[in-house]
Amino acid sequence: MTVNSHLYWNNKGDDFYQNRAFHKAIECYRKALEFHKNSSLVWKNLGDTYINIKRLNKSIKCYNHALKLNPQYKEVWNNKGMAYSHFEKNNEAIQCYDNALKLDSQYVLALNNKGSSLIQLKKYKEAINSYNRALKIEPTKLIVLYNKGLTLYYLKRYEDAIECFDKTLNLKPNHIFTLVNKGIVLAHLKKYEKAIDIFNKALGLGSNEKQTWHNKGTALGKLKRYEEAIKCFDKALELDSNYIQALRGKGIALSHLKKYQDALYYYNETLELDSKSIQSWNNKGVILDKLKRYEEAIYCFNRALKLDPKYIFAWSNKGFSLNNLRRYEDAINYYDRALELDSKEKETWYNKGTALGKLKRYKEAIKCFDKALELDNNYLNASKGMGIVLFHLKNYKDASVFYNKILDVEPESKQAWNNKGVIFYKLGRYLDAINCFNKVLKLDPKYKFAWNNIGLSQTNLEKYSDAVISYNKALELDPNYADAWYNKACTESEINIINQSIKNLEKAIILDKNYKKKAQNNKHFRKIKNLPEFIKLTSNS
Repeated sequence: MTVNSHLYWNNKGDDFYQNRAFHKAIECYRKALEFHKNSSLVWKNLGDTYINIKRLNKSIKCYNHALKLNPQYKEVWNNKGMAYSHFEKNNEAIQCYDNALKLDSQYVLALNNKGSSLIQLKKYKEAINSYNRALKIEPTKLIVLYNKGLTLYYLKRYEDAIECFDKTLNLKPNHIFTLVNKGIVLAHLKKYEKAIDIFNKALGLGSNEKQTWHNKGTALGKLKRYEEAIKCFDKALELDSNYIQALRGKGIALSHLKKYQDALYYYNETLELDSKSIQSWNNKGVILDKLKRYEEAIYCFNRALKLDPKYIFAWSNKGFSLNNLRRYEDAINYYDRALELDSKEKETWYNKGTALGKLKRYKEAIKCFDKALELDNNYLNASKGMGIVLFHLKNYKDASVFYNKILDVEPESKQAWNNKGVIFYKLGRYLDAINCFNKVLKLDPKYKFAWNNIGLSQTNLEKYSDAVISYNKALELDPNYADAWYNKACTESEINIINQSIKNLEKAIILDKNYKKKAQNNKHFRKIKNLPEFIKLTSNS
């Protein structure tokens, strides 16, 4: 082989190509064409080299030269398809792969590449068919197994995806991309511990990819291990300080730790990098709502909805902020918009029920809580909402069923024990009520409502002195607790501590004017209702 032959220059070009010296390879292939301009092999090699330096138009021109010389050249059809896929011209790419497959129906590489282009067009089922054809020919082709696994993941066929990834890992146990994607799929299956183990293995093999740190952080967050999650997001941000997913993930973790100001900083950072991030606007709104900056929160949700009018969470969250502003009718309208988009969001049904409850539309609220419980029978918030609404409807027995359900899951819920006690109180079961309130105080001795409610139960059991002690406990915790001052006044009237009763009633009325009217018809004040001091205190003048 002489220096004046096209094969010499072609082979020299191949050497440079293998060493990734692409510009020198191009010089050699061009020299080869000077000696033999009709060599389809050299035109192919020149096209392949141009792809590597992203000169895609030139690569296609080279492939066209090769195909003009040899239309049966399947490798050129395949590589031309790859060039088109780099241009994101996937329909044209698929035509090229099909031309290659007409020449050789067993051409595994073309079947694999066709699958990849079909994925880009979101034709996942057709992509699976292409991969299955390839695997029928070559069952242990690693790249095809891996790509099929990815496609099954896109189809949310998570168990099938894991089966493909496991086959890939049997062939190459340390294949980092497969490990990472298997971890992602395990996280979607809520197998977070296993996902973290897989991410750790990938990181141990040298995958210092920002995405792997982010994925591990996200899985840790799902396990409520927020401090560890933040460390992972920080690792990702060390690799890329502008990595939006890690900034957003850190913001979410900080919000769960109730570090709302810090979380707000990270959401602002994400929006500086991408002002069109719907999720970031929504998340910022949620944080502002937590900070009770409701109008600003609504502005953020509006920004999200301007970008995507079908973004369900922004509709629902805007409703939540309106609810916090006591604009309940407006809130319900936004919950309805969210439910039009997705009627299977249990949180939205619950939030709508809560707003209806605030408007005393209790029967409508029950329907909403029922919808939420149909979607998730173990959804505690809906059970809590149902208990409250049934209580307002004086359906105490049914309400107690829901509080029992809550306490089966959350035996240390002081609010549930307190509410169950109130139901017993309403049913006249005062000793059972006191037992519930004592459960609350065992969990939290400073829970003023329980002390007040014990006092009420003791008053109805005619244990007036004990009741006064309970009210005093409540007032030690909150000297401005109007209800406790009022109830204490009622009890003192029963045991003829008249002057103190009048004084305490006055304190209650100063704190809440509604007690004026309430006192006029309260049986506990029957002994003092004709006294001038009482009449003056409770008169409307």
